[in-house]
Amino acid sequence: MTEKDDENLKDGLSPEEHYVTQNKGTEPAFSGKYDNFYEKGNYVCRACNIKLYKSENKYDSGSGWPSFDRGNDENIEYSVDYK
Repeated sequence: MTEKDDENLKDGLSPEEHYVTQNKGTEPAFSGKYDNFYEKGNYVCRACNIKLYKSENKYDSGSGWPSFDRGNDENIEYSVDYK
């Protein structure tokens, strides 16, 4: 990503959205508007508008973050996080 691309992203995102989508950050547990949100639809990337998850695959993991038992694999990169 070029510096100009990063600046364009910042123009459309809040500082927290930019931190989460571009710097592998997280919002505090139980603080996000989608933690207890169960309306039907799709969850999309805030930065690029690509579909990531379907609402029918969302479940309450008790973690404080939205959790899904499967996603749109062609748009998701999986990795192990030891943090």
